[in-house]
Amino acid sequence: MTAATTGATTTQEWYSRAEAENYLRLKRGALGQMAYQHKGPKFKKVSYRHVLYRRADLDAWIEEQDTQWQR
Repeated sequence: MTAATTGATTTQEWYSRAEAENYLRLKRGALGQMAYQHKGPKFKKVSYRHVLYRRADLDAWIEEQDTQWQR
């Protein structure tokens, strides 16, 4: 069922690449490098130079990361 059929409203937060990097606490340019390497969170390309990241996709991607801390 979609939000239109249930009457519920859904809002999606979209972030620019810089905002997404800030949200994920990554260095400037990190998401661009990941996108070039076909890695990282999903994004929507809205023009030749601009992409947007959905907050839910950023959250899902960060949860998928399996980081092993080494001493």
